[in-house]
Amino acid sequence: MAADISATMELVDTFWSNSPYTAAALTCGFKASAADYVAQKRDFKKRQEALQEELEQEEEAQLLEIMLQTEEELYNSNNSNEISTAVVTTEETKEEKATTDLRRNAAFLFYGAIYQGIAQEYIYNHLYPVLFGTDISITSVLIKVSFDLLLQTTLLTLPIAYLSKAFIYKYGIQEAFRRYKDDILNHGLLLKYYSLWGPVQCLTFSVIPAHYRITFIACVSFFWLIILSSIASKARNVINEDEEDYDDVEECSLVDGMT
Repeated sequence: MAADISATMELVDTFWSNSPYTAAALTCGFKASAADYVAQKRDFKKRQEALQEELEQEEEAQLLEIMLQTEEELYNSNNSNEISTAVVTTEETKEEKATTDLRRNAAFLFYGAIYQGIAQEYIYNHLYPVLFGTDISITSVLIKVSFDLLLQTTLLTLPIAYLSKAFIYKYGIQEAFRRYKDDILNHGLLLKYYSLWGPVQCLTFSVIPAHYRITFIACVSFFWLIILSSIASKARNVINEDEEDYDDVEECSLVDGMT
């Protein structure tokens, strides 16, 4: 058994070393898709609970109204309506529970594989060594992390994330950047990003072997993406209320440097 495990680990290590781009794309694409799927199921459960609570409140109000009625015929009519309403609402709840937003999930998968996987493999393991060297001293690590967070994230990583969602959901570039700006100014996007990825990237550029850096980032990002994709489905007010096309766009702020 131990020999089999050792042989398997050796094969994995060889694959990660010899096919870094393929490994990165597979790992990050699967990670992004899986995390969003879990988050969507959690979102559906929360909405189902909210619908059930709303239904119970409506039933209580109807029961109170019925108790105040003095005519039996009117009571029966209201009671029938109550049962009908409860059935319809329950059916809608069950239908929502079984629904998965495939377009949203595809956006996470696409961005995870292309940018988080392939692009970051090139940036972190091929471009950064040219720009900053391969030294893992404290000074060198801090320079890499600072460049990554202050320049790459704000000017490249997150804008690409929001543009990828705009492409999937077919809304304009201007709207994508409006959402990006809104998340920075009103939702603490950059502060949350720096708080998580500052310490993580310090580990990435210091103690994690180069061919496992993207996988390490993906593992951390998996749990971050669960939080992110939940936030992504929040209802938001669109500035231009006259443009009806925007009203049907489900928000998905791809916020981590990932999506």
